[in-house]
Amino acid sequence: MLMEDFARNARVAGVKKIYTRVLWNDLALIRFFDSVGFIPGRTAGAVLTPGVVVVS
Repeated sequence: MLMEDFARNARVAGVKKIYTRVLWNDLALIRFFDSVGFIPGRTAGAVLTPGVVVVS
């Protein structure tokens, strides 16, 4: 599997952790990362685009 090979090669190269970012509403990608062993991180990102008004 591609992800297993990637993780193994990263480990051999000395990588301790692999981080990724996913759009909060991209459920398919979130499910993929969950299926290969990723867990939610302890941080959350936030972005503000000045001048853009969000109406809820």
